[in-house]
Amino acid sequence: MTIVIDVPGDPVAQPRAKASTVRNGAGALVIKNGRPVIRMYTSNTAEKWKRRIHVLAMQKRPREVHTGAVRVDIKVYFARPQRLLKASSPAGPIPHIVTPDKDNLEKAVLDAIKGAGIWKDDCQVYAGELQKYYVAKGFDPGARIEITLIEEIAN
Repeated sequence: MTIVIDVPGDPVAQPRAKASTVRNGAGALVIKNGRPVIRMYTSNTAEKWKRRIHVLAMQKRPREVHTGAVRVDIKVYFARPQRLLKASSPAGPIPHIVTPDKDNLEKAVLDAIKGAGIWKDDCQVYAGELQKYYVAKGFDPGARIEITLIEEIAN
């Protein structure tokens, strides 16, 4: 069984976790055990994109949560920059070879689908490919996610 989810909008990668030192109200570093206190945080820049994916995945979930192997193939399409809108530019999709990185895009998509009731645990995702493109002329940015649910193999 294959589930296809078409997601409109500009794709957004999962941001990396960052660290910062903690300061008190006067702006001084907070020290604990002789060392500055460090706070880890992740920007929420991908939250709207991930929420859109999650809602669409919930609408496509099967009656029962899948417990077998899962393959997730993703194609993301970014808006074309002005330099690729010339008449001499190819009309079809063009490989996107600048940031964001492929792995961070995949993480955002898989995190968004997690908990949508399609599969039981992320460890079931055994394979998949992510391709990133500038969108074909006349089309809008977005993503196509193909989730293939593999039947369980008897042991």
